[in-house]
Amino acid sequence: SSSSLSRGLLTKIVDQLKREPHMSSFRFWLIRSVDGFLRGGTSYADQMFLINRGLIEDTIRCILAMHFTRPK
Repeated sequence: SSSSLSRGLLTKIVDQLKREPHMSSFRFWLIRSVDGFLRGGTSYADQMFLINRGLIEDTIRCILAMHFTRPK
């Protein structure tokens, strides 16, 4: 669709990241790419973009899901 063509790379990465299962190795590599981006010369606007895309909430849900589903 034309709307998916107009989305930027970071948006596509975040959207795919949020669709990946919590224990996915692909999710790990996607989050590493976002981490690398954030460690570069990012601005406040870049950080707010990621926050507004729900990345923080998704990451917290993932951490909690892994913690509470882990065998004890």
